[in-house]
Amino acid sequence: DRHMDDLSLEHFFRENEVRFYPSSSNFMLVEMMDAKSAADYLKSQGILVRLMHPPLENTFRMSLRRMPEMEHFMNVFKGYLEKHAH
Repeated sequence: DRHMDDLSLEHFFRENEVRFYPSSSNFMLVEMMDAKSAADYLKSQGILVRLMHPPLENTFRMSLRRMPEMEHFMNVFKGYLEKHAH
């Protein structure tokens, strides 16, 4: 169920204090101080996201996929967050 998958991802972002903007379509915007660094890290791990342009330069857009792919994203992104903790 795509809706449940989206809720799980939203819970992940809230739990990790990452600002996001849910969408009724198949993507989500994720906002962070260094979105380029996050996007580069994700790409190095085989996950492609799209960096946005001003005025959304601190965001990347991610496509919402099936739960196994979203779980992989969450595991990889959690690794990024742990390496770049404030």
